Amino acid sequence: MAPVRLLGAILRMALLCAAIALIGARTARAGDAPPACAWPIEVDGAGPSNLAYPDPSATYWATPFDPGAWTKMIIRGRFPNARLIALAAFDARGAQTASLLDLHIAPDAGSLNPYRPESAARSPAARNYTVTAGRERDRSPNYLGVAKSGLAWIVYRVYVPNHGMDRKGGAPLPSITLVAADGRARTVAPCRPQRFPDAIAQVGRQLRAAGDSGAAAADYLAASVAIGPAIGVATNAPGASGSIATADSGRCAATPPAFHALAFSGGLFPNDAVKALVAGGICPARDRIVVVRGKAPGFPDTHPGGPISKPAPRAGPIAMRYWSLCDNLEAAPAPVAACRADWETRIDSSGFYTYVLAPAYARPGWLAGDASFLPWNAAPQPNLLILRNLLPANSFSQSVQVVQHRGCAVGGGAPGKAVTAKELAKAAACAEKVMGPYYPRAVYCDRNLYVQKGWQGCFAAAGVPSS
Repeated sequence: MAPVRLLGAILRMALLCAAIALIGARTARAGDAPPACAWPIEVDGAGPSNLAYPDPSATYWATPFDPGAWTKMIIRGRFPNARLIALAAFDARGAQTASLLDLHIAPDAGSLNPYRPESAARSPAARNYTVTAGRERDRSPNYLGVAKSGLAWIVYRVYVPNHGMDRKGGAPLPSITLVAADGRARTVAPCRPQRFPDAIAQVGRQLRAAGDSGAAAADYLAASVAIGPAIGVATNAPGASGSIATADSGRCAATPPAFHALAFSGGLFPNDAVKALVAGGICPARDRIVVVRGKAPGFPDTHPGGPISKPAPRAGPIAMRYWSLCDNLEAAPAPVAACRADWETRIDSSGFYTYVLAPAYARPGWLAGDASFLPWNAAPQPNLLILRNLLPANSFSQSVQVVQHRGCAVGGGAPGKAVTAKELAKAAACAEKVMGPYYPRAVYCDRNLYVQKGWQGCFAAAGVPSS
């Protein structure tokens, strides 16, 4: 049964990603210990870094840190022009030990934090901050605690840079200074831009040189990157024939896929601030499309340059910081075919979105004007849809975060424990009850029916009530 297999696939991916980050460090001498350069790994969901269910609206930069050799890492940065930033620390087993969202980062003296309400009416000339990471117990606001043993990873995230900005939101990557126990300090030079596989190889070489016993983790990640092209990812590309491979029918959902929440999260350097609904076992077929519809939560209008407090048009008051819908390949290494972030999703006059997944590279001419297009990955494996919610407002009670809080998620038992179709259906019904009109409803539909009668005809044919 497709949903149960999907759950197992995601769990295996989560365990694989944990294995990627499994670094058991043997302490190196200060001066030899990682990092050799600042932020060597960049994950943007493109090319070889398209693995582990990425969202292309977010870019992650990661750097290893040996707190056994250095007592602390000092990170100095500038708040960018972007929807959201965060800094997080992960331990040797890939578990997050601490995180700092932009709202919680205190600015340097003389600077303002543009993500804080008191800065909404001001345009700060200085937007600087300083964060420290280390093993000491420290309750200061700008501190990232790392595990007491083993190597750590420090990860910097940027979501939705403003229009016309680079992926860093027009600000340089934060600088890194390492401080040894005797007070000696070393400022780490920025890494030179390089391809993702080359960056992984570089980190692996340095870990081995520093005496790290977990360098095999970098080898595993490099191997995962290498198998991406072999599984036929993104065959709906310019110049492609447009033909659709036939997936194993035993892995395909025969009924409209229902979105449900999972009690665990996979992915590379998982983000605890993000909660998601998933629907899997979705398979391509000639002249068949998928239609997804739901109410759009309000979000900030930052992409065209507005402040974090300004709501985007049509979606109403700000209900959460960010949301998106992504179409992924269900098979490892779990690449993304396409995403539509909130700002690039078309919202109708009633405040609802309608996504259409179809086997085409460019937006088809037959698509309704208020529908958003997602290309259907034509590889011969089922697709997986992911609806992400990030940082809902306290007043918004219909988010995926509330679904999780109400205990609607599945898969929280022992790893490998089977989840029945009945449990998945119960989880989907629970999520729908919590989210109301914000719950995404998805149906298969004949393309000609959609052209003639729109999404309403598709939902009527599938026996799903329209919103």
